[in-house]
Amino acid sequence: MKTLVTSFAAVMLLAAPAWSSPIAPIANAPIQTPTANSPEKLHQTGQSAFDQGHFAEAVTKWQQVAAIYHQQGDRLREAIVLANLAVAYRELGQWQEATSAVTGSLELAKSLQPVTVEVEGAIAQALDTKGNLAFAQGKNEIALQAWQEAQILLMQNHEEPAHIRNVINQARAYQRLGMFIRAHQLLTSANESLMQQPESLVKVELLHHIGNILLVIDEPIKAEPYLNQSLDILAKFGDSPAAKTLRSDILLDLGHIARTQTENEKSLDIAHDFYTQAIAIAFYPLDRINAQLSLAELLTATQQQTELDRLLAQMQPNIDQLPLSRNGIENRIRYAEILGKQEKREAAALLLAKAIAQSKNLGDKRTQIYAIGTLGHLYEQNQQFTEAIDLTRQAIALTLTEATETEDLAYQWHWQLARLHKATGQNESALASYDRAIEVLKSIQGDIVSGSINNQFSFQESVEPLYREYVSLLLETSGSKENPDQQKLKRAQSVIESLKVAELANFFRNDCLKIQSNDITRIDQTAAVAYIITLSDRLEILLTLPNGNLKRFTTKIDPLDLENKILDFQTSLRDPSSQDYLESAQSIYNLTIRPLEQDLANSKVQTLVIVSDQALRNIPFAALYDGKQFLVEKYNLASSPGLQLLDSKPIARKKVNVLLLGLTESRFAFSALPSVRTELEAIQNRVGNSKENLFVNETFTSQGLQNSLQALPFPIVHIATHGQFSSKAADTFIVAWDRKINIEQLNRILKSRDRSDTEPLELLILSACQTAMGDKRSALGLAGIAVRAGARSTIGSLWQISDNATSILMFSLYNKLADRNVTRSEALRSAQLTLLKDEKFNHPYYWSPFILLGNWQ
Repeated sequence: MKTLVTSFAAVMLLAAPAWSSPIAPIANAPIQTPTANSPEKLHQTGQSAFDQGHFAEAVTKWQQVAAIYHQQGDRLREAIVLANLAVAYRELGQWQEATSAVTGSLELAKSLQPVTVEVEGAIAQALDTKGNLAFAQGKNEIALQAWQEAQILLMQNHEEPAHIRNVINQARAYQRLGMFIRAHQLLTSANESLMQQPESLVKVELLHHIGNILLVIDEPIKAEPYLNQSLDILAKFGDSPAAKTLRSDILLDLGHIARTQTENEKSLDIAHDFYTQAIAIAFYPLDRINAQLSLAELLTATQQQTELDRLLAQMQPNIDQLPLSRNGIENRIRYAEILGKQEKREAAALLLAKAIAQSKNLGDKRTQIYAIGTLGHLYEQNQQFTEAIDLTRQAIALTLTEATETEDLAYQWHWQLARLHKATGQNESALASYDRAIEVLKSIQGDIVSGSINNQFSFQESVEPLYREYVSLLLETSGSKENPDQQKLKRAQSVIESLKVAELANFFRNDCLKIQSNDITRIDQTAAVAYIITLSDRLEILLTLPNGNLKRFTTKIDPLDLENKILDFQTSLRDPSSQDYLESAQSIYNLTIRPLEQDLANSKVQTLVIVSDQALRNIPFAALYDGKQFLVEKYNLASSPGLQLLDSKPIARKKVNVLLLGLTESRFAFSALPSVRTELEAIQNRVGNSKENLFVNETFTSQGLQNSLQALPFPIVHIATHGQFSSKAADTFIVAWDRKINIEQLNRILKSRDRSDTEPLELLILSACQTAMGDKRSALGLAGIAVRAGARSTIGSLWQISDNATSILMFSLYNKLADRNVTRSEALRSAQLTLLKDEKFNHPYYWSPFILLGNWQ
């Protein structure tokens, strides 16, 4: 192990804004026709130099122009040139000179009398420049205030292009401040006003930024049309520096979108092409480096070492010349992180040390905190734990001085400190740091799920592992199996519950889930809850027994081996002609249920509630096999996304009244379901429903469903139609006659029934739906519907079976639901056993995919 020369860490950067290129100066006052040696000619020469990226030459020319106007007593033009000069100083990293120039510009412009349109334009330009300087230094509130002041003047003078650019600037500030909804509203409102205007570069900028903000809030599908439209318009504007800069930024965002579309096998190649084009087109060095870093990160992730080495060597000289600005420092850190992953840690440490010094000089606390913490991570990778702990504590201490803007960094450094304490054997200190990391994380949960932190803020990479590491250490330190520390087991249970809530909040992009504390001993004295937790090196099971005691069971298994067993089980179950499923059914039973058997028997458990994890959510536990019996033959079964999300109020036993809806005909490329009408009519006859409560085909529309729910208080809604459950909320839907109803639309429709005089929606049944193929986390969509629909219980299927078998199962289910002494889990079990005893449908393919989520009583 080589000792590092200096100190640093690898965490996720805030997404670099796509508008990071220099903003050209604005000329608001009338400039006279230039002569050979006139100040107007010098001004144009300076502008040309600036446009070509020759900022020092621009400074020289504009200094001369400012001196001439000052000598002539032309205060208005002097103010305008000083504002332009400030922008050029900024590009050279000369912040003191830039601040002095813009302050002089603003003071001069505000002193002018009378206040003409030209004077107001000069004031607006100075304010715009002040905002850009502040923004580049990470002073977002100051930038926003300056741009808002400028907006008033621009609106008064009907400066439409300048006003639109001002709106874009304000949106940038709101984005940095985490106010993404406000930023999106500003941009879309401006777009509405531009729709009837001729095509222009400012229109391209606006469309691009709308696409960018949608990408940041994790709406890549919605973002893509705006970006493509902006490219189409831009094709008409040639290859000016401004057009090249915009084209490069848009291609970069399209590359980011392609990278998110992992379901497309060629998505990474498409992203590579977009990044390569963005690099080739980029006019300004900072834009080129930003695009190169995106490509380098992709090459690192895809392990394309030869191309990566070539790219890193090509970038090195330009990295050394990065300007003193937040974007420049952030790009230096990104480059260092890539070097760290290549185990070039000494070079990375030197870069990070320079980034720390630059951020201090700039007065940018956020980049300083990020750089120090990242350096700590580099030492962690090098196993220099003393130095790593010291740097990580420095980063944490600095977050306390900038709490409102650095909480997303604070949680990462507390997490890093927890890992370091664990690595040095300080387990209790590690547990305290894990606890603090999760506490901070919960405080920013709303920002994470709305995308306000970062469009690269992957839940699975940057949030979920924290919870799992914490649970792993809690269980490792909980004592012996015979005499465990119950407090640590309960804490582990609580952390897993919090993970389930966070996971669904991330799924919905909404942090408004209804959370409550539930005690299984008060809900059902005959039920036990099994939390099956997948960790990096083992499977852990926490079993909550009816007496309130917690038991822990551990099985060493590689997660990849477990995933392969699950995949074998899923695949073989879907072939009703084969018995191949039995081997994997018994293998998974031995891993998950066999260790619990004695405790379940001793406690006389009748209902087993499964809180499963990761890929285990995609399997039907009912079909697990002990060598003699299926699990469904031994227990009533229910699944739960977490007890904190359970509506545990006792269920009123009333006459069954069902709203029945379904499709028999093909719609939206989904096949016909000819037995649906038989299924629904059989249920209608069994429960004695009114014929007015049955809606099939043309009468099953989204509006019809809403009208029916508002008219009568149906405790049960039964929908027999195609549908899909996915790990993405946007891809989770059911099919009505008029449209696909996604999860949020279904939520609004079902919530339209909320009136003080209506009964709660007790049970939502979705027959003929299925989980998305090839999606390892698709059952999250079923859990999402169960929670979001507001139903106290939901029955859905992991895959679609024959509609004849579904009809038999559903008829049996309602036979039992009509008995007020039978619980919902008992009713579903009885219906599944009916098929199990039928020679035609006894294969688990037919009866096992139906799952009860929520209240099982």
